[in-house]
Parts: sequence; C-alpha cells; structure tokens
Amino acid sequence: MQHPSMTLRLNNITDPFTILWLTDIHLCECDERNREVSDHMKERKAIFGGNSKERFLSVMEESNLDNISFVAITGDTIDAPTEANIEQFNAVWDNMKVPCGFCFGNHEWHGVSPERREYWYPRFNASQSHSLDIHWFDIHGVRLVFVDDSDYQITQWQLQEAEKALAGQMPCLFFMHIPLYLDSLKEDTIEKWGEPLLLGANCWSDGARERCEVADDSESTFAFRRLMLEHKNVKALFAGHIHLQHKDEFQPGCFQHVLPDSGSCLVKIENSSSNSAAFKCSLTHEA
Repeated sequence: MQHPSMTLRLNNITDPFTILWLTDIHLCECDERNREVSDHMKERKAIFGGNSKERFLSVMEESNLDNISFVAITGDTIDAPTEANIEQFNAVWDNMKVPCGFCFGNHEWHGVSPERREYWYPRFNASQSHSLDIHWFDIHGVRLVFVDDSDYQITQWQLQEAEKALAGQMPCLFFMHIPLYLDSLKEDTIEKWGEPLLLGANCWSDGARERCEVADDSESTFAFRRLMLEHKNVKALFAGHIHLQHKDEFQPGCFQHVLPDSGSCLVKIENSSSNSAAFKCSLTHEA
C-alpha cells in the first residue's frame, strides 16, 4: 500500500525511527446486537467507500513490518461504538507487535447510546495500559503525546499533564483528533463544514455550538492552545477530524499536519546535523 511520507529532523535523538500514523478510518461494522443503527451503518459504510475494514486491517498488518517502530492513531477509527466495531478494533490492538498510541475521536463515543466518553473508554483495550485522556511514550529521545480533545475541550488536568510532558529538553510531538485552531486552517475548514470545527476556535456562528453540541471553550482549552503555540519543545502536531489534507505552520519551522479521512502517513524521525536547523519538515509520496 502506498503512503505519503514526511521527514522530521530533530536535535539529539538517539536513533532514527519511523511512525505509521493513521486517522479517520471510520470502521462501519454492525450486527444484530445494534439493530437500531444497522441501516445507518450501511449508509455510512458506503460513504467511506465500503472498504474501511479491509483498509484498516491492511494498514495495521503493515505496522508489524520491521521498518515501523511505532503506530499513532488519531481517532475516529470507528464510525460509532457498535459491538462489532469495538470487537474489531480490540482484536487488532491485541495483536499489535509494536508500541501504539491512540486517542479518541468524536465517533468513538457518538452514534450509540449512551453518548458519553467515560462510558466507552473501558470498552477499548487501549485503555488498559494508559489513560486515554492524555498519555505519552518516549522513544529514541522523542516524546509522543496523545491527547483526547474529541469534545473540543481540554480539561485543567489534561493541561497540567501536557505541561509535565513538556518539562525538560525532550522534543515533543502531539497527536490529537481535532486540529488546533490556526488562522491558516480556518477558511478551508469553514468552506467544507460550515463551521470552524477546530480546537480553540472563537469564530463559530450564532447558534452553531448548540446545534453541534459543542460547549463554550474553557479557559484550560485556550491555555492549551497557547501552550502549543508558544512552548519551545512542541515540534509538530498531528490531527484528523476535518477530512482535509493540510499543513500549517504554528511556530517558526514547526507544523500542524492534518490528514483526510482514511488517512495514513509514514513519519520518519531523523537526527538533524549540527549545521542544520533544529526542525525541518518535508512531505513526499513514496511507494
């Protein structure tokens, strides 16, 4: 399978490595246990090309190849928390041979009652070893931080944990479902969705938050956005949600990367040379 590829060059990493990043697969499996949404799931499956399961299984099988050191999943792997979808996700998760980080998207907890994240967290085997609110991995001198922003909010506790993750000198890559609001991403997002479906956006139209069931942004949400925009250890952001391909600079030389639905990408981490910039990024397509 062909994947886009990007290279991030960071100072002082101990070894180069490759991350397989995927987002917004939207598994639409359903059986008699969720008859109330079976017709809806059939419609959704057609929207995503009818092959989301096959693509998911194929990509995750590739993750076990020797050149992949880590798998990063930024939410909406399933389209709704049906029993069949959760079973499929857990079966793949339990057979992973490399470390894997995962954050919830809004579809991990919407579409089947009750629509509460806290109810669905324990149903995902990924929650057994890490808090799905926020967790991180250190690999070859780089910290990979996974944050659940699937309700468009960052709690005070998540903010405090993000500050802990950023303490010290280690370069940090943040993986989230909903992209950070950036002026350069606003126009294309509104053109596609009618509203700025982004974290920390303050330009929703009248009544739109209520229609979309999105609460007013908390102070901790705004503080998290400022932290990402200002902290020297934040080197890249990775997100999905808006089903667009986008690359936007949020600090000098540092970019937020957004993939479309069924998106995947090889993120190659390399050590920058002593006479190069601390962080560089390029995006190419490789077979």
